Amino acid sequence: TFTTVNLAMSIAMELDHTVLLVDADVVKSDVSRLFELEEAEGLTDYLAQPERALSEFLVSTDIDKLTVLPAGRPRTNVTELLASDHMRNLVNQFGQRYPDRIVVIDSPPLLAATGASVLAHLVGQTVFVVEAIRTPQSAVEEALAQLRSVRNVGLVLNKSRSDEGLGYQYGSYYANSSDLR
Repeated sequence: TFTTVNLAMSIAMELDHTVLLVDADVVKSDVSRLFELEEAEGLTDYLAQPERALSEFLVSTDIDKLTVLPAGRPRTNVTELLASDHMRNLVNQFGQRYPDRIVVIDSPPLLAATGASVLAHLVGQTVFVVEAIRTPQSAVEEALAQLRSVRNVGLVLNKSRSDEGLGYQYGSYYANSSDLR
């Protein structure tokens, strides 16, 4: 969620894009909590009531070009709602109706809930966030195996610590060329 929210806010600060941040982690709904929208209707309510307009569920934020679709009320059939034709149509609608809008969807952890896998098969790109040191390699391999049929999967290594002596050094790159002779 931390990575998702920061990515959405960073993109919203760019000149040419607006961002829709979707909270699809209905159980924890941390995005909704961060924006103080825990009680707001949202994604699950929209998916359960297809006759209502999406605009009824979108919430503007203090950041000009950032809109949030809260998680909505908890439901027992969340996975079914996320796997529904209505959700597939919603994702397609995002791409067709809002060509200048970037949609960022926060999902539950891939191995903790089936909703994340369902969503990964609907979207154009999937970013898999791995916590350094804490996430076992076997869990990463298992998650990537679940994403094998998903197109455009990227990986973000979060909370990584660099040790002294490792990494790139740009000093010589930026040095005056006469100093390098």
